[in-house]
Amino acid sequence: KVKVAADTTVLDLSHQNNTLHFSTIRVRNLTHDTTPPELIGWEVDIANQQAFLTLSFDEPVETDSLNATSIRLQSSANFSTGDEAFTLTGGHTLSPDGLYVVVQLTGPDLNAIKVESGLLVDLASSFISIDGALVEDMNKNKVNTIDRSAALQAGAYFNDTTRPIVTRFHLDMDTMLITLEFIETMDASSVNMSGITLQTHATRPDGEHHRLTGGQAIGPDFIVQQLRMTVDDVNELKRLGIGRRSTSSFIVLDSNTFSDMNGHPLRTVTNATRALSVTNYTTDTTDPNLRSWRIDLS
Repeated sequence: KVKVAADTTVLDLSHQNNTLHFSTIRVRNLTHDTTPPELIGWEVDIANQQAFLTLSFDEPVETDSLNATSIRLQSSANFSTGDEAFTLTGGHTLSPDGLYVVVQLTGPDLNAIKVESGLLVDLASSFISIDGALVEDMNKNKVNTIDRSAALQAGAYFNDTTRPIVTRFHLDMDTMLITLEFIETMDASSVNMSGITLQTHATRPDGEHHRLTGGQAIGPDFIVQQLRMTVDDVNELKRLGIGRRSTSSFIVLDSNTFSDMNGHPLRTVTNATRALSVTNYTTDTTDPNLRSWRIDLS
């Protein structure tokens, strides 16, 4: 059923509002989502005795359905004799349902991968193939397979035990605030606002983008950092349609955007896989004010 919500829901042919009372209409034709999700990118992060694979999908997936044993890591895109490969025997995620799933490998699997001297040692040796049992979307459609003869290369490879990671991004267009959440305490004085790019889509070629020109951190050293944008930057974002709604709010971060308390630069958020989507979004509800005017009688 569909509830018609307001007088301005429809206009007549003269574009005038029609009085339309609340009503409930039963849907006549319903087509269920049968399109399978796709794995469109992934990243590798290996640190000491832990390894994480960040998987990016083209639509939200249900993380409770994750079956990490459907992941096969291989050293080339087209697996052949002499190449190295390993199929995970386990793994888990703490990620919520959504576009991104971070899979933590088991210790035995990581040790087995390290034995394979040519597998997952750099970007050139990091490829993934999957079967349909890996994960399902929110309508129980199984993910499209990626065959081992056409494996997907990682978009980024990290083998660094010290670089801080941003986990979530919030945007308040009303108060002009960006909030970033990290896994460790960050040095608020190290912020470089020009390292931040906001954009309308997960990948930059798909829409508008704007690199900030100024602003400042407004809180103390902490795992959560609030950043105040400049009026000029916010006006440009509005002009381009960036941050107009939650679905047009994505962020890319350069490594020099922030440092931790030991001076280690941020792990970048890039367009190689997907920009980071907003978690909590607040729209601009402040009415504009006329600041000045002039008249020319010449």
